[in-house]
Amino acid sequence: MTPLLRSAFSLALSLVAAAPAVHAQMMLKQIDSVLVKESEDTYLSRIGTMVVGPQGDVFVSDLAEGRILQIAVNGNVVGALGRKGNGPGELSSPSAMTLIGDSLFVFDYSQKRISVFLIATRKFIRSFTANFPPFTQLTAVGSELIAQSTDPKTFTSVTVLSPSGAIVRTEGVTPDFVKRNPTFIAATNQSALAVRGNDAWSASEYSQSLYQWKRGTTTIVQELKLPVVTRRGVNEEIFMKVLRNPDDQATAVQFYNHSAPLALRFIAPQTLALVTTDPTFVMPTPDHPQSQFTGTYHVTLVDVIGKRVCAEVMVPTVNDPLPKVGLMGDVLVVLQQASLRNGDAATALRRFRIDPKQCRWKPL
Repeated sequence: MTPLLRSAFSLALSLVAAAPAVHAQMMLKQIDSVLVKESEDTYLSRIGTMVVGPQGDVFVSDLAEGRILQIAVNGNVVGALGRKGNGPGELSSPSAMTLIGDSLFVFDYSQKRISVFLIATRKFIRSFTANFPPFTQLTAVGSELIAQSTDPKTFTSVTVLSPSGAIVRTEGVTPDFVKRNPTFIAATNQSALAVRGNDAWSASEYSQSLYQWKRGTTTIVQELKLPVVTRRGVNEEIFMKVLRNPDDQATAVQFYNHSAPLALRFIAPQTLALVTTDPTFVMPTPDHPQSQFTGTYHVTLVDVIGKRVCAEVMVPTVNDPLPKVGLMGDVLVVLQQASLRNGDAATALRRFRIDPKQCRWKPL
């Protein structure tokens, strides 16, 4: 894949003026919106990724500063974890994070390692080698650390690690399109994962479906193909155009014209919430020399037992560039830019309740 495709998703997106707090539909109800209280010492520069903690606080990686900021529900910056560099406890390209108990696990793709920090003290504990590609996502199930990264040899979609970094097993399934065209594994391969008991569910940017498998296995139990109403969905022909013309810049930009999963969580015993983004890659211009993404977010609800869907609703948030999102139970958390009355830019933390009772369910 071309350098354009490899580098674009690693761009940290600066934030711009926020849209008014309106409700797209009754399925999303805004709970609150607070400004992040940044200072000269604790500020957000080039945001990489975000993870939501069990108490609603968020951890945000800053690629420019090589650190993670912990932000409380009220917008207060509690403190910073890590610093820029390549030594112990230092970060160069923090690209994925997850929480296990009282510890934060941070994947640094350029250093090929995962660093562990104790949240209470924000001190570095240890690190271990993690030879995963740049677009790997991290999640946790109990004490298990799960790296969402497709193996091009076995086409398993996740690697299960112990908290010390030892590989326990690989498992999971991969869409047939990726199996037929494994070149895309080295591109972005954006995915999302949800686990409930012995069942795992995943979404891939290369498929319109949700896939279920039993933990520890590599066989699809069921596939639920989701309808597309307002979001872009997935068009395999666009991917094939890029594959046929990988050095054509205009064609390569078209690669992003599809819906990519960002988060997948159970918000009720049988209801999954899927958050997707429809990104648009904006090429550099003389007036704006940095590449960036714009785009929209959608939330889709899926009843995995009743096999029905509540079609996607657009998240009322900014679209230039893309904010950061996360799920905590039935709450969608959005980190985006806000505009102060004097015109200065600020960062806002917004929360929306996802209400399945308002859905118009349709069978799959």
